[in-house]
Amino acid sequence: MLWKQKITDEELRQGALKLHLFLLESKLENLLSNSQGLASLSPATKNWLADQYYETLMLTSIRRLARVMPSNLFHQIALESVIARAAAKKNLSFAVRSFSKEEEALRWLQS
Repeated sequence: MLWKQKITDEELRQGALKLHLFLLESKLENLLSNSQGLASLSPATKNWLADQYYETLMLTSIRRLARVMPSNLFHQIALESVIARAAAKKNLSFAVRSFSKEEEALRWLQS
């Protein structure tokens, strides 16, 4: 999943749901999410990701999620808070690591 431009919250949700369907069909175990181009998330979208979306990812065969983070510190904190909330709610059954470069993320996924 690669976000190349700023998108609306609705576009993010629609893209995430399409990804979920693809993951159910493909049985992939590793996922790379490059959020370097992602802008800030609304509180409602952060809640949806933490409370609902990550829980649905547990229904897929994903074992590792590598996230390439945006360079903006505030956007990084927002994305980290989503993962922290999902983990606190036990909505994560797979390993999640954050990276500053895509190459590092790919190395981890391939290890």
